[in-house]
Amino acid sequence: MFQEEQLSNLKIILKFCQQDQQEVFIVGGAIRDYLAGKEFNDIDLVLKRRVAETARYFADVTSGHLVILDQERKVYRVVQPEGSYDFTQLKGKKIEDDLRERDFTVNAMAYPLTLLMFKVSGINRSNLIDPYAGWPDLQQRTLRVVTTGVFKRDPLRLWRGLRLKGSLTLDFDLPTAKIIIQQATLCSRPAAERIRQELVQIFSLPNTAELIRLGEERFALFSNLIPLIRVMKKTGQNSYHHEDLWTHTILVLEKLQQLLADQERLSDLISAQFPFKLLYLIKIAAFLHDIGKTESRQEKDGQVHYYGHEKSGARLARQLLQRCRFGKKEIKTVETLVSLHMRPLYLSLAEQLTERGLYRFFREAGDLTPVVLLLSLADQSAGRELNQREEGIPAYRRYMIELAQKYQLIRQRGSSLLLSGQELQEIFFLEEGPQIGRLLEKLKEAQALDRVRTKREAINYLRKMVRTEYS
Repeated sequence: MFQEEQLSNLKIILKFCQQDQQEVFIVGGAIRDYLAGKEFNDIDLVLKRRVAETARYFADVTSGHLVILDQERKVYRVVQPEGSYDFTQLKGKKIEDDLRERDFTVNAMAYPLTLLMFKVSGINRSNLIDPYAGWPDLQQRTLRVVTTGVFKRDPLRLWRGLRLKGSLTLDFDLPTAKIIIQQATLCSRPAAERIRQELVQIFSLPNTAELIRLGEERFALFSNLIPLIRVMKKTGQNSYHHEDLWTHTILVLEKLQQLLADQERLSDLISAQFPFKLLYLIKIAAFLHDIGKTESRQEKDGQVHYYGHEKSGARLARQLLQRCRFGKKEIKTVETLVSLHMRPLYLSLAEQLTERGLYRFFREAGDLTPVVLLLSLADQSAGRELNQREEGIPAYRRYMIELAQKYQLIRQRGSSLLLSGQELQEIFFLEEGPQIGRLLEKLKEAQALDRVRTKREAINYLRKMVRTEYS
């Protein structure tokens, strides 16, 4: 059903358009999702004329944010709290001409806005404009192109098709699948910003691993976008891994999905601070976590090793995400996860792990510590399952939970410093500068490791450091 706020906004749009007696159509995703029984926040509208004026009027009246998506093609978006409204110029003389230019039949349906307002209960299928049988395809769970040239006109539709398959649980019909196979090399041609938008949505779905496996193994979409994937399929084996990197990566994604879907059992590992809003970035990090092995393979004493692959992987991940126009914070998050994904394993193997060594890891990972632990658990679970070492998974899981508990304890101890920067200046007669920051960091570490518990202990602890620095 349409939300009450959506219907109210659509009435404003209709009233403005009726002033010059022009018909307005709702098209595409909103119609598709309504018929599929899914909630939708974005509504696409097609107008014959005065597209810019209508969008600007609607934005002004509703205090929405107007975005010009394509000035030449007359495509405008108004962003509202409940979602967005896209206004587009009609292509051709009638709505059927416009629908012919769309990608898949399930997106090539339209409904007159006048009738929707007349029948506020929803869309009456008898008035549905569906020249390419999108509604029957939706019922039969089929994803079918409107015309054979849809991907040549806009190659981004290759990614959109994969995303729609995952979000709506549809299957490509055979002719459509053949066209995708033939034209998959076009997938890297759209603007990087547009590819990023589709990738974010694919990695946000609960079945990301299945979609990536299909997208690559059936259509080669991902290796056309990231050629290093071809190398991943040919390397990765050593005494610990009998499988190639690609096989391992997909299973890591699957394990991560299973862990994320079982939040109740993970309550000891993930806390209230777990950044679920970064879910797509966690999955992207899992997808790229071993990409550094494509360039770090070494042979020593007859054994294959991948020393430092997490560092080269972080660099490669940064380059790939920059190329796809991800934001700086997004890139930093993935870079951190990739660079640290081996650290929990190293900690588990350390013969004499000190509290300070543990603290250094927590400090490097920061708020992403629970995510690093989760990624490591997925990584180790996948590797051990593929190589018949499943008996070690429960113990490793318990160790990750133990690290998560220690992280929460250390985080709590260091959350409120016993002394402020101003107090340090007054107590030790120091001027404001870098030294104050260093002392505060030392104090935070000492509190986290439970070496000081009172203000007096903190002063005595830092006094030794001040004396040493000035002696």
